[in-house]
Amino acid sequence: MYRRFEVVESLKGGFEPGDTVYVGWDVGHTIVNEETGKPEFRPHEVPAMSEDADYALFLNPRWSRSRHPDDRATSVWQTPPGLEVALVDAQGRLSFQVNSYYRAALKDLGFKPVSGSGAPFELTTHDVRKLVASVSGSAE
Repeated sequence: MYRRFEVVESLKGGFEPGDTVYVGWDVGHTIVNEETGKPEFRPHEVPAMSEDADYALFLNPRWSRSRHPDDRATSVWQTPPGLEVALVDAQGRLSFQVNSYYRAALKDLGFKPVSGSGAPFELTTHDVRKLVASVSGSAE
C-alpha cells in the first residue's frame, strides 16, 4: 500500500516544504498453507491515519519496489518497523502508533508505553530537532 504525504517540515534529508513523498506500507505477506498447499495472505496491522492531521515520519529508502508503480520517476520510502508513524499534536508531542509486534516486544522487555503513545519514551519535535542537530554537528 502506498500513502502520499505533503512535506510540511523536513529536519533531515533533501525534502522541502510542499514536496510530495510516497511511503510504502507492508500490508502483509503470503505463505503456503501447510494443510491445503494453497497460498494464504496474512495481513499486517496498518496504522489508521487522517488527512487533516500532522504526522512525523522517520523514513528510509525502500529497496524492494523502490519506485511508485504509477510513476516510475517517483521514489518510494519506508518507515522503520514498529515505530511507523507518530501523530504530532499542537504542542509538538509525538504519539507513536505501533503495531502488535512492537507492543509485545515492549511487554517482553518489561517496558510500558507512556500515556497516549505506543512508545516507551516521550519525544517532541523540539527533541528531534536537537537530535538531528547533534548528529549533523550543528548546535541549536
